Amino acid sequence: MQASLFSGLPDRRERSTAHKYLAFVYCTNKEWARCDAAFDAAFDARPSFALEEYELQNTPWRDAYVKAQGKRGWQCSRPLAGQGSNNRPGQDSANPLVFSLNSTIITAITPLLPAAGGHSMALDGGSPGAFGARRPMRTENNVQLRVSPWANVTLNGKRLGVTPPLTEIKLPPGSHTIDFSNPGFETVRKTLKVEPEQSITITHDFDAR
Repeated sequence: MQASLFSGLPDRRERSTAHKYLAFVYCTNKEWARCDAAFDAAFDARPSFALEEYELQNTPWRDAYVKAQGKRGWQCSRPLAGQGSNNRPGQDSANPLVFSLNSTIITAITPLLPAAGGHSMALDGGSPGAFGARRPMRTENNVQLRVSPWANVTLNGKRLGVTPPLTEIKLPPGSHTIDFSNPGFETVRKTLKVEPEQSITITHDFDAR
């Protein structure tokens, strides 16, 4: 469904980028055949399509991207050696995906599989209008993102990346605005008021009707 929508995008760069993010989702969910097809579609839409170096660092779509690139008869110009390879079925991975961030606000990312089912925010049981459920923290990150199928994430007007694989972030106490955008859908904006020792889960399904 998403792929057919992307084919109608008039701008080739925008269409290529949309297929790229779709490939990210498929590879994160280990749907390798669909991931390969999405990268092929990205190159078909724009032959000069290329991933940024940070998008190739220990990510599950690295091999699929290189494979699709190899079909076009040219090698990746970015240094891939030493960055590790994908973990497709039959391969074990002891380490989570690692992303390098130049941010004083976002300090860590932990990849998780997306969960579907409408959009909501985890609320404190004592207050239906509260934005966060107070519960014991299991990681440093105090905001979890559960967006399906995927979205560009913007925090306080600054682009962060794509979810998934971006599924957990750490925010300091205070007010924050998070936007989720996906081509073909209206942008979703969430306003958070983060308090100390508070954990927040944001959930949204763009395909929900």
